[in-house]
Amino acid sequence: MSFFLASVVSCVPSESEQSSKAVDHSASSAYPIPPPSGIEVNLLSLSPEIKLDTVKVEITYDHSFSQAKTYLAIPFLPLLRQLVDKFGIESTHTEVLLVCKDGYIPSLELSQILRQGGGYLAFRDEDAPTGFDWAETVRTDYSPYYLVWENLPYEDHSMAWPFGLTALTFVPMDSSLNKIRPTNARQEVVQGFELYKENCLKCHSINRIGGIMGPEFNEPKNITTYWSREDIMAFVQEPTAYRYNSKMPAITHLSQEDLSYIIDYLSYLAQSP
Repeated sequence: MSFFLASVVSCVPSESEQSSKAVDHSASSAYPIPPPSGIEVNLLSLSPEIKLDTVKVEITYDHSFSQAKTYLAIPFLPLLRQLVDKFGIESTHTEVLLVCKDGYIPSLELSQILRQGGGYLAFRDEDAPTGFDWAETVRTDYSPYYLVWENLPYEDHSMAWPFGLTALTFVPMDSSLNKIRPTNARQEVVQGFELYKENCLKCHSINRIGGIMGPEFNEPKNITTYWSREDIMAFVQEPTAYRYNSKMPAITHLSQEDLSYIIDYLSYLAQSP
């Protein structure tokens, strides 16, 4: 079955041009916060020349629902290949930002997506009630697209599973991180930055770079100046012990040493001009 996507793809304005724009959290907005310069693709409005098939895909273990699922979906890989060809995107040194309407902005290397096989943009859960694309409990959050992957076991956290996906941005590798990368810092701080980038930045921005699902951790005041190291570590491991309605899941895959390195990085930012 053929599926036609309408497309708007544009170069993102410069940082100075974006700074005066109001934040828009609606589904029609490609970005909840200003993105770094790159090629922006609004998935809600792609050009008629982009022609893709829809398929029924069976996911052996869905990381969001913790069970097998079946979806009606658009193969992600053909879309990426058409965009790479159309805009001359360099596939080996490019990062793809996956922009969601709730402010979650995970990123994956384009080459990593290509190696994995591309994934699928799910737009209908086959288990949903007749006449609906999604079950009532997730309908608002999961539309328009939910990025899913085949044959990834529970313990494999290498790929992001973002829902409410509305846009993609292609940026040169690490270009969005230059302003928050530590320089002339001790090894613990550098390790902390890498761990923060992999585990925290998609939800918690630093200097307004990153996701906005959770609070910013450095502007206008660094979290380490008003939370103790012990409380930060304890909160990460069991958020509901601090806030009964916390949306943050307990982080159990990071060691005490990993968390200590992350706090070293946050402390470094607090002392940086």
